[in-house]
Amino acid sequence: MAEYAKSSVYVARYHVEHNGGDLTLAKELLEPIASSNAEEVTQATDLLKKTRAALLKMQTEAAQHGPGGSASQAGVL
Repeated sequence: MAEYAKSSVYVARYHVEHNGGDLTLAKELLEPIASSNAEEVTQATDLLKKTRAALLKMQTEAAQHGPGGSASQAGVL
């Protein structure tokens, strides 16, 4: 589990902090580690908070722009 936790945190960090972009994967990797007794639990918990905040921001922006794209494009044929 120790090597898996280290690797998972490393991959998640890439996606969250270095524009890897797959925040869903990062969340899936971090959740079991953040709730474990692995040495990386603190790192995983901190990254998980950042990941959830970034996902929430993306969802909020998508809701504001609607399914048709950006707000500036809304209503344009």
